[in-house]
Amino acid sequence: MHARGGYLADMILVFDRDGAIFATLRELELDLPLWRVTDPSRLEKIDRIELAIVAVYEDVPWDLLASAERPFDTLVLTKRYDEDEALDALGRGLIGYLDANAAADSLRTAILSCLEGEPGYGPRVLGRWLHAQNTCVRAHCNVTRLTDRQREVLDLIAEGLADKEIAERLGIATATAQKHVTNILERLHVANRAAAAAAVCRLVTRTASAATKITRLSLVQRPLLAAVSS
Repeated sequence: MHARGGYLADMILVFDRDGAIFATLRELELDLPLWRVTDPSRLEKIDRIELAIVAVYEDVPWDLLASAERPFDTLVLTKRYDEDEALDALGRGLIGYLDANAAADSLRTAILSCLEGEPGYGPRVLGRWLHAQNTCVRAHCNVTRLTDRQREVLDLIAEGLADKEIAERLGIATATAQKHVTNILERLHVANRAAAAAAVCRLVTRTASAATKITRLSLVQRPLLAAVSS
């Protein structure tokens, strides 16, 4: 091992206030030494580690994980596994979200894979994330097929306006507004106005400033997104 700035390099940093998960990790005999910290500010001071593991016993400390970008991967190891939280972790670009209650051999293999840059998520989580991205891509493609007027109407649908209000806002007949709404639902392949509004929300949250967001994708997300686009 080497030292830099008073800290050891080539190690796994474990943020664990309780210590129980850290004890589990020590029993796994991983290839790198473990260093336990209990002060979250230490995560910002160390820049030469292989992996940071955040031990979770109740709620995931998203505020801690959302702090400034770090030059190392971060893994959540939780005693209370939740698939939705795992999906959230993947969406935030974390290298993995693992169940601390898993069998020792499986847990060791998963952590070692994370050290090699492989995503530490179950197949269901990866499948759900890919499905969500694929849905977003399809929605974007469908919206781009709309005419300029239909996009205006779609924006007003997302604001919650009724057909009559849309007509008044655009200065068109109510029957014309209704026709636009019908055509929009057909183009987007959705059953109702609420689903159309949801499509707009997905585009706003997932594809706004798309070029910028692509550059910020983690090394975990990029190969997965490539699978959607291919």
